[in-house]
Amino acid sequence: MKNKYAIPLAVLIILILGILNSIVDMEIEEKKEENRERYLSGYYDEPILMEQSIFTKDWDTYQVHAAFSIKIPPSMEVKDTNCIYTPNMYDYHWKRRRIKSLPIIFTQKGLAARDTSAFNTYCRIIIDLEQGRKEEFMKADEKEELSIEDIRYIQELVNVGDYKLLGKPEVCWVRIGYIYALNIEYEREGEENYHTSVNTYLLFNDSQYIIITLSYRREDECLWEKEMEAVISSFKWE
Repeated sequence: MKNKYAIPLAVLIILILGILNSIVDMEIEEKKEENRERYLSGYYDEPILMEQSIFTKDWDTYQVHAAFSIKIPPSMEVKDTNCIYTPNMYDYHWKRRRIKSLPIIFTQKGLAARDTSAFNTYCRIIIDLEQGRKEEFMKADEKEELSIEDIRYIQELVNVGDYKLLGKPEVCWVRIGYIYALNIEYEREGEENYHTSVNTYLLFNDSQYIIITLSYRREDECLWEKEMEAVISSFKWE
């Protein structure tokens, strides 16, 4: 005699398997959607390693005592010389410039003297430091995974002033030696129909964090891209 429960049991098993498959498919789709969102926002789980460049050894080192140091190429100059101390013989010997006040801005060389050639391109380095309380921020060698909400919030914070943002800002962690920096990269419109590439880096160190913004005319990428990469890769916490 056939089991009268065989057919109902088989139907129940099929229904259960169908529900389980639907749940798995939903989870896969949600994961795909999450990955799509992350891709569109330019977020990367694994930090990008920035190699320190050897040709920065002849660059001037700008430093804030007990805070940080960074190397600046000879193609750039301080916009306001009141931001640095008058160099002494020791400073000249070690190619060191001591920063007196922040924020500090660097521009393409020759701009202060209104050299005509300096107006044929555009490049800026802006550095500022925020002082907080002990353990208020992450340590230099720490990073945390960002949620999609975090990324969208960061993207919304991007302020391009009177210029138009081109595309969506990309957000990722980069690693410089043992330290981590949060990188926000985007392009915006510039003057006279040019475009500007912008990279902002946030570097944390327990009670301090530094904001470094590097920007240059995209059409002059061959002049500035490698130098700007070398600038940020030269950063060190003291």
